[in-house]
Amino acid sequence: MSIYDRVEERRTEYGIFRTFTTDKGKWYSHNDCERELKAAVRKTQRWFSRSIRTLTVWNDKDMRDMEIGDLRWVLEDITTYAEAVQQELDRIEGVDRKEERIKALRDVSGRTPEEAALYLRKAEELEGT
Repeated sequence: MSIYDRVEERRTEYGIFRTFTTDKGKWYSHNDCERELKAAVRKTQRWFSRSIRTLTVWNDKDMRDMEIGDLRWVLEDITTYAEAVQQELDRIEGVDRKEERIKALRDVSGRTPEEAALYLRKAEELEGT
């Protein structure tokens, strides 16, 4: 059984509060999870910074590119996950970001004719997808 199968709900006059319990019996509320998440973000930022500052100065360009490529792969992995989480939050909120973007692109007030044409073309492309 995964820890996500152990979600418990407590209904109050304010709403439904959920917690989950690990295999070892530790339980986490939403606030606990958010606090751990913020700590993980800070730790990720710190280790990314350290990784960049400790890049090896290779004589061989291919080795240098490989190290940088590894960091880019990690960053891409984080970005992909962040985009998936953003989509899930949008789904929960009922937000359609595509419509918001199209509306913003169609507002061409204060733009040069070239910029306006570019923005309107982008809006049309988004509507077509």
